[in-house]
Amino acid sequence: MYEEQFLDDEKTGNGPILAAQFTNRGETYTAYRYTYADGSIGYYNEEGISMRKAFLRAPLDFSRISSGFNLKRLHPVFKTTRPHRGIDYAASQGTPVYAAGDGRVVEAGYTKANGNYVFINHGSSYTTKYLHLHKRAVRKGQKVKQQQTIGWVGSTGYATGPHLHYEFLVNGVHRNPRTVLKSLPKAKSIDDGNKDRFLAQITGFQMQLASYNNQRSLAKATQANASSTL
Repeated sequence: MYEEQFLDDEKTGNGPILAAQFTNRGETYTAYRYTYADGSIGYYNEEGISMRKAFLRAPLDFSRISSGFNLKRLHPVFKTTRPHRGIDYAASQGTPVYAAGDGRVVEAGYTKANGNYVFINHGSSYTTKYLHLHKRAVRKGQKVKQQQTIGWVGSTGYATGPHLHYEFLVNGVHRNPRTVLKSLPKAKSIDDGNKDRFLAQITGFQMQLASYNNQRSLAKATQANASSTL
């Protein structure tokens, strides 16, 4: 369920998704859009539980993984065995790189090895690092939201081609970004202070979804009866 935008009775485009429902193997999942007082947006089920993970599975749209997490990798530039404590995502130069989760930029700069880089702290336990960027879009100390553009893919520093080197640290220890997500929590759910406001916002969405589901069920029943009569 989404908004449609009109100007003088002429449709000009589509607005945000207000609610979504998905049924898999008999189990139905529903998400509702909630707008906080500060304008930030989240999607939650009817109990106020977040419908997204705290971190993106990958912080960009990539073509392939050119090098995985490997503590005994042969370095492509120096031809020596060095730990590769992250994942290299190959992508075209200029591809947007997103913040994997909400947080604050703790480092943003340039070094000979890393090229243009951005480090983001996500609370007390988690840090993500983004290396070899063509350009940075954020500065040190800046707050960022999940999926906010923080830079663009490049090949600065010790890189043989355009890619993003991405690292994920838990309590200062490097973890494989492709496997660590399974053990991480979901994003924050609606707190008690926002619960009444949340319920008031989604009530109309719930009624519209229920009406649509009733119409769909009726249409299916009518179709089934017509088929059996034939």
